[in-house]
Amino acid sequence: MALICISVLVGSLLVQTFGQQLSQSLHVSDEFITHLFAFVTLHGFALFWMWIFLSEHDVSWTEGFGFNKAPLRSIGLGLLVTAIAVPIAMLVIGGGVSALLKAVGLNPEVQRTVTLIKENQSVPQLFVLGFAAAVLAPIAEESIFRGVLFRALYQRGHRAIAWIGTSLLFALIHFNLAAFFPLVFLALVFAWLYHRTGNLLASMAGHFLFNALNFWLLVAPPKWLEKILNQ
Repeated sequence: MALICISVLVGSLLVQTFGQQLSQSLHVSDEFITHLFAFVTLHGFALFWMWIFLSEHDVSWTEGFGFNKAPLRSIGLGLLVTAIAVPIAMLVIGGGVSALLKAVGLNPEVQRTVTLIKENQSVPQLFVLGFAAAVLAPIAEESIFRGVLFRALYQRGHRAIAWIGTSLLFALIHFNLAAFFPLVFLALVFAWLYHRTGNLLASMAGHFLFNALNFWLLVAPPKWLEKILNQ
């Protein structure tokens, strides 16, 4: 956790030092560069810290996260369960939270990453954002939250904290009130997938599907879904 905090600090320093110059050189917005540094330093460094963590315990990625335990079946289960869970999270839980916030006079806040993706029509930039969201984020976040935190707490007998605590923490780091409860629900689903299969590929596959689906809906949402959401 300390190393993750260091990653955030390094990302902030890099943005402050090189952000404006890099955005001018690449002819992109300052906000895109900020998000790029955030993804690279937080998720990219997290994978490097994870490699150090596993090396310190003399464990390989395959052994540590069970990648060799029925990989195809684990991936298939992850995709299937998440395909069922996503509509519940987005439409039922997310819709209920949004309606409640509006009922008390609060407008659900849109994440800056979401706005950046929706307003960005540059194919290269969308490719970078899509890769970071659908590939880099699931690998890094599942390794930390399910692969290490959930497993360590569960094995030490803190099962309630393992299930609830890591799910709450996962939702909190996304800093979005409207998405908090849907993300808690999905985090519990991802934890169950890892616990059920013993293979982190199951939760990674589910996380990938969720993020990829969200990215697709932001870039090219189907008209029938837009009508439902607008209603």
